[in-house]
Amino acid sequence: MCKALSLMSDYPPFPITTDRLASYPKIIRRLQCEGLLSKDVEHRTSQFLNNIIEADHGALKRVIRPTRGCGVRR
Repeated sequence: MCKALSLMSDYPPFPITTDRLASYPKIIRRLQCEGLLSKDVEHRTSQFLNNIIEADHGALKRVIRPTRGCGVRR
């Protein structure tokens, strides 16, 4: 988490979206206490909000999947 924040130091996150792993809220609170993260940061826990890019390829998979079985048959 510290490494990700240091890479994004020019654009600090306002909402941080994570899955429901129990260690994330503890890490975020610790970073806020140390001053490495703003107190205004909103922590959202959602399994799916963080996967916008990964979920985007679902339509592509529906197109590609039927063609995977096609091949030259003898």
